[in-house]
Amino acid sequence: MKEHDDFLREYGFSKEVQEAFSSMGQIIEIKKGEKLLHQGNVCLFVALIVSGRFRIYHDFDGKESTIGLSFDFFITDYSSFVTGKPSEVNIVALVDSKLLLFQKTEIEMFFDFNKETQCFGRKIAEQIMVSNQNALFSLLYDSAEDRYKKLIKQHPHLLQLFSLKDIAECIGVTPETVSRIRKKILYS
Repeated sequence: MKEHDDFLREYGFSKEVQEAFSSMGQIIEIKKGEKLLHQGNVCLFVALIVSGRFRIYHDFDGKESTIGLSFDFFITDYSSFVTGKPSEVNIVALVDSKLLLFQKTEIEMFFDFNKETQCFGRKIAEQIMVSNQNALFSLLYDSAEDRYKKLIKQHPHLLQLFSLKDIAECIGVTPETVSRIRKKILYS
């Protein structure tokens, strides 16, 4: 399957691991507006985004708050996936999307396959932890302007992929604040 091959090539897995991995997962397509995960359900999957864009948000009594945006790599509620507790988030497709979906049992078997796959699993967990810590520190210590600049520097095409409202919520400000920041950057 092309999706498997592209991923495996990018990470340089051995032939043995490539063969084990290529039998895993299933391609699914979801429509714009369809939820991949509902808040309150346990997350039992990890999905590799083949194409599409997703919004991760929490619903506070009818008030939605965007927590993350995803358009490449993997998407899951890692906390729910690991702990088996109900998810605190919804994951919704913003456009028609295609995913390579792996069930939790497949992921666990893959990570138990050999040392190479265990190392890969550990590296993924480490990346998630570092990313989450960086996001937390940025929210605590960086100004809104600095958070916006960092986000756009890391992902310059986000402005074309996601709404201003979603980007604003991701950095913890209002859309009006993002507009002021953008205007300030433009005129400085």
